[in-house]
Amino acid sequence: MQEKKVFTYNDAGEKLVGIETLPENATGKLPTVLLVHGFGVDKHEYGLFDGLTYKLANAGFAVYRFDFSGRGESEGNYENITLTKLKLDLAKMLEYVKCQSNVDKNRIVIIAQSFGTSVVVALRPKVKAMILMVSVSNPKESMGNPMKWKTLDKKGVSTKVKETSGEVITVSSQFWSDFDNYDLLKSISKIKC
Repeated sequence: MQEKKVFTYNDAGEKLVGIETLPENATGKLPTVLLVHGFGVDKHEYGLFDGLTYKLANAGFAVYRFDFSGRGESEGNYENITLTKLKLDLAKMLEYVKCQSNVDKNRIVIIAQSFGTSVVVALRPKVKAMILMVSVSNPKESMGNPMKWKTLDKKGVSTKVKETSGEVITVSSQFWSDFDNYDLLKSISKIKC
């Protein structure tokens, strides 16, 4: 396999960092997979996306995985995220992928995990196929469960502590209010792929 770091910029001018993985001795335009991670994680998705990348590349796919703004190696402050901001990040990364010379624009698949599925559905991208794993259709309700947060304040700052690493993740009130701009069940009914 061939692997290299890639990047593009979102609408806020923040660098979004990803990894391009190609099959060994890849030539021509390849079917391509873009991996979209969930809330509070990064392009590795706890190793799930790493293993998936290697299997897909060995099967002849080009694979791209990236960090949303404020996560992993990407610039930005995760506290300022909203579904809209993440949707725009994904749009920029998908635009980047479609411009690569080794990518068959007519054979792009998106695989999303958890909250990343909400981002994909909000964007409604025109791609060949989508795989939405551990889908979140109503993130305001499912993510707004007080048991999942150390401090839940939808009019202020909410704080979550990741069990695996102890990392503290905060989101502002705009994270919660932005959900009111979306009806993801209606959006998914309009996706054609």
